[in-house]
Amino acid sequence: EDSMLQNETICQQLRLKNIQPFSAKNAVEAMRLLLSGYNVDVILLDIFLPTYAGYDLISILKSDERFSTILVVGLAAYREKDMLSEILDLGADDFIYKPYNINEFFARVRANIRVSKLIKRLKEASEKDYLTGIYNRRTFFHFLENLSVLSIRENKPLSFVILDIDHFKKINDTYGHDVGDFVLKKFAEIVLKMTRRSDVFGRYGGEEFCLALPNTDIYGACLLANKIRSTIAQTIMTFKNEKIISFNVTISAGVSEFSKGMSIDELIKIADNNLYLAKKNGRNCVYPLLESLPQKNLKGF
Repeated sequence: EDSMLQNETICQQLRLKNIQPFSAKNAVEAMRLLLSGYNVDVILLDIFLPTYAGYDLISILKSDERFSTILVVGLAAYREKDMLSEILDLGADDFIYKPYNINEFFARVRANIRVSKLIKRLKEASEKDYLTGIYNRRTFFHFLENLSVLSIRENKPLSFVILDIDHFKKINDTYGHDVGDFVLKKFAEIVLKMTRRSDVFGRYGGEEFCLALPNTDIYGACLLANKIRSTIAQTIMTFKNEKIISFNVTISAGVSEFSKGMSIDELIKIADNNLYLAKKNGRNCVYPLLESLPQKNLKGF
């Protein structure tokens, strides 16, 4: 909302109803807020903004999957012929004319917040692994495909890692599947803490996990994989139920680096072959071996 008076009035009204507002005077400020990671459910948007109109912002938001769960409510001070149909055709989810009835305004805002939260839960359920909460296989490879295109376009490295928990079947057979599930969740929790926001972490299947590491060559990826391997090996897994069970686990990893002309299947196959070599070498190991690689890009690790 470019009118400072109306901007502050709306914000005050929302705060009185325990709805937390983030305000912007124009489309550029709004995008800056969204890209900085603010958790937004609904956008209230004046259609007639300066420079970039609300029409433009709606088109941008609805074409970007990062903002697909955010509902957009258009606001306009006067009625223009076909305005409502045009705004809804662009992808706006609701529309309110100013001046508005305050009770209707809050009812509309709350209804859109409820729908937005429901969409987020459904989207998360479809994208995340139910046990560990990290990305499932389908979503992970969707991100990997996009990162490979970005790697080529920006001429920057991209690495892929398969992480496998050693002798996982033995853990299930010895302690039971509850303990096995605990190990999977604990492992995912540790890896998430050791990776960057730009990295993508997913469950490959069973006890296998995968990492996509943008702006990271194979040496940097092997260095991270070894840090993860070392941290896991030193972590005592303590499962508390009717009795306390404590034990250690190890992991093996295979790493590959994407290059122009390589398919995603080839990238995976190279990492899978390296994982096989790590297993063959006695497990608790990362392949390729660090000492066999030239030291290049260590940024971030």
